Amino acid sequence: MPEVTKDVGFYLNLYRQCSTWNKLPEAGGLFDQRWEIMDILNAISAEVSKWRDKKMSEEKEQMEKEEMLRGLNGRRK
Repeated sequence: MPEVTKDVGFYLNLYRQCSTWNKLPEAGGLFDQRWEIMDILNAISAEVSKWRDKKMSEEKEQMEKEEMLRGLNGRRK
């Protein structure tokens, strides 16, 4: 596991809090946010989406393999 610097930890925690509470990081609307922060949060969000899609694909593949094995085992009886 790579080392997480304080800055990275801060933004990961900020992303989690904003996602959990469905709030923006600072007061005001979207256009009141600092673009640097929003850019970082968007990058984190994109990586989380890629990870989530990969995880779902792996789980689907595993379920399909298990179903196939159950089908093969069922035919032998």
